[in-house]
Amino acid sequence: MMGPAIRHLCADACFLLNLVATGCGKEILEGVDLRLLSHREVMSEALYLVEWAAEGHRIQAPVDLGSLAPLLEARDLNDEGRGVLVAAAAFLTDRDATAVALAVQASVPLATDDRRIRRIVAEHFPELPLVSTLEVLKDATERMKMSTTEAGDLLRCVRDRGNFAPPRDDPLSDWYSDVLSTPNPSGDTDSSAGRPRR
Repeated sequence: MMGPAIRHLCADACFLLNLVATGCGKEILEGVDLRLLSHREVMSEALYLVEWAAEGHRIQAPVDLGSLAPLLEARDLNDEGRGVLVAAAAFLTDRDATAVALAVQASVPLATDDRRIRRIVAEHFPELPLVSTLEVLKDATERMKMSTTEAGDLLRCVRDRGNFAPPRDDPLSDWYSDVLSTPNPSGDTDSSAGRPRR
């Protein structure tokens, strides 16, 4: 779980996408006193948000990681990190292995929701703490004193713009579903709330 001792996270590409999808990623980082690290190769991955065009159809919009500046720092791997990269690349793609390697090198938790990454870390790098998107967002809703309506709007942005759904085994998936299912001021509930991924 997130806590006051955590001040830096190493982010994989999908975590960065989810954070930008909120529309207030920088404010969230400031609100929970977090700073992000990532590798240039991870940050260069082509990421897209789902947006609605004026004509009413969905389009893909490139993610602007500049919106997180200066709270997102690009770092390179040193000799230790490159050694971890070689080991992790036996099980993961180069970009995912790079994210793991940078987190180990920097001795900070890795922010990722990817089930394969989380499994490989648990099996081969058990000393590396993991943090999920929902841990950061729940911490933000509490520390920034968001109302249930505001929290629901935040989660809907991540779900709809970032195409996010928590893994089935995410301990906070029930919280995610509950917040999205809470009636908004108009009295409607979100019937598509919380459909977790397998």
